[in-house]
Amino acid sequence: MRPSWYSVKRLGKMPQDEQDPYIGLHPITDYYLTEKVGEGKIGSIYRAERSDPPDVLACKIIPEGRLKDGWQRELEKVLRLRTVPNVVQYHPPHGAGYDKNNRPYYWVMWDFIKGTDLKKYLQHLPWPLDLAFIENIGRTVLEVLHACRAVQIDHGDLHEGNILISDPDPRLLGSPRRIWISDFGYGGSHNELEPKDDYRQIFSITSSMLKKLDPSSLNPRDKVMHQKLNEFLKKKILETDPTQGGYVGNPELLLQDFGELSPAAERESAAASRGEELKGAGDYLVAEALGYRVDEWKDLFVPEFLAAQDLLSRNVAVLTGARGCGKTMSFRRLTAFMDMVLGESSGVKEAEQFTGFYLNCRDLVEAFPWLPRQLNKGMQQQIIHHFHLCWFSEVCKTLAIYDADKIGAFDWLDGFLTGLFASRFTPLPKGADALSHARAFIESEKERCRLADLGKTGGLGTWPLARVDFLDILQTQLETHVPWIGQKPLYFFLDDYTIPIVTREVQRILNPIIFKRRSKLFFKISTEATNSFAREGLRGKPLELDQDFELIDLATESLH
Repeated sequence: MRPSWYSVKRLGKMPQDEQDPYIGLHPITDYYLTEKVGEGKIGSIYRAERSDPPDVLACKIIPEGRLKDGWQRELEKVLRLRTVPNVVQYHPPHGAGYDKNNRPYYWVMWDFIKGTDLKKYLQHLPWPLDLAFIENIGRTVLEVLHACRAVQIDHGDLHEGNILISDPDPRLLGSPRRIWISDFGYGGSHNELEPKDDYRQIFSITSSMLKKLDPSSLNPRDKVMHQKLNEFLKKKILETDPTQGGYVGNPELLLQDFGELSPAAERESAAASRGEELKGAGDYLVAEALGYRVDEWKDLFVPEFLAAQDLLSRNVAVLTGARGCGKTMSFRRLTAFMDMVLGESSGVKEAEQFTGFYLNCRDLVEAFPWLPRQLNKGMQQQIIHHFHLCWFSEVCKTLAIYDADKIGAFDWLDGFLTGLFASRFTPLPKGADALSHARAFIESEKERCRLADLGKTGGLGTWPLARVDFLDILQTQLETHVPWIGQKPLYFFLDDYTIPIVTREVQRILNPIIFKRRSKLFFKISTEATNSFAREGLRGKPLELDQDFELIDLATESLH
């Protein structure tokens, strides 16, 4: 196997001295070899620079005697793929010359891709490996193989070292990384080199990356996608019998099937439709046990629930009532997510006038099962950061089920997350599923927040979502980038906001966020009684009924 010649992740320049027989040579007019940046079995790669006008190419240097018959076949393949995206291009002509010691060599000029290759990435993991990245690699390779099939060639030498990942490119919007395919093989009957089977290589590359992930640590969508991708590799990519379907050896049809995996994973994980045993309606002690079972929701939810119109007014509302009175079921059913899971709107009057999201406070409590009575500033920031991550996760989950097949629709998330988390977040190469990547990052950030020593460190550099206006910023982003949300207000249904489930000290920290006066974002809170939530903010300012919130007590409500 030959190494990647064109990827130059420079971990410091290699020592250069007068003994290097190629530094300073100019194989073609005005291009001088200035630096050795890589080395392999049969040759080396040099940086070839031109000063006027400035330009950089990659020059492959092969000493005489190391080339096999038919090596020009690689150049012929790449010339047939001229202008094809994601293919490292050859720059004619190629030629021969003599080094400083008067020894003959051959040279070939290629695109200079500054970055790394997949092999080095997997060894060092400069950013976390996730399903979105693996999907991006697989999709890009299949797209290049589609171009190869169109001109009746194969790659012939596909492996991790020949898949390149460029550094961020500031010339492009969002400064994306890009994936490149290089080093086409030239094995065949004209020499003793055996060309590699492209599809077996895709299977090997992708399945080895999947094995590096622990399915138990993945979010629900990625767990399903992990299984589906493994099945796709075994049943579709490895299949060689053309009688099994037109997809065999056909990258176009394989890409179509591949493109259906992610939407199916979103739907399947959302609807919990992987064949769980269904129960009768009377077997559910709490609404949470319903999960996302479509039939039960349709049978059990009644749109004309108590105080529906008061709850849906454009105000912060506190809904009180004993356990089992239907608060959780109403809150969950009023979300955009459940509309998609069930395939229809809730049927509640005016529910189409807002976009709803749901969060149970137990998600926050489970992250911090023990808290001291006094919370220092670092603790407060850590709790707010996690609170906002939980909402961000719910929002992204909803976006995914609405637009599961629109991968490019969420590229704005890369810039948004980079602005919030700086170098902690690394956008994937161009063409990746930015939403899936964002969801994986958010879950890893929740875990980092949960495991960190409470209050040991503080500041927005550590907890960037601790700012009280994060949800307002998120609302603006959604209004700008998500057409089906647009100008509609956001309703955040916060369930079980009850002392002692959420301690009084934590409620005092979160209240300035929850009860903040806004025009396009409103919290709807459920609690067990009028005295089971703290009616004050962080600095002791009281929350006033009919000024800061509306109170809806289900004990005093009746159907009209």
